[in-house]
Amino acid sequence: SAPLRAFPNPAYHTVEVTIPAGVTQVLITDTNGRLLEQWDDLVAGRRRWKVRGYAVGVYFLHYVQDGQQKTERLVIGRR
Repeated sequence: SAPLRAFPNPAYHTVEVTIPAGVTQVLITDTNGRLLEQWDDLVAGRRRWKVRGYAVGVYFLHYVQDGQQKTERLVIGRR
């Protein structure tokens, strides 16, 4: 299966997240493991995430696919 993808990376204003089939939940955390967002009841496709209000830094999108925990790393920057 194709993995979850977040782009552009680094992101500045908005991120397009491509959610593959079989992924029904995404947890977004910072580098301290603090849960910032939780997306539930997802279906395959694209989701737009506005990141302008987030601090510059590294974030992680955690999800389960094919029974395995996976993580996509995302950097938020400023221009």
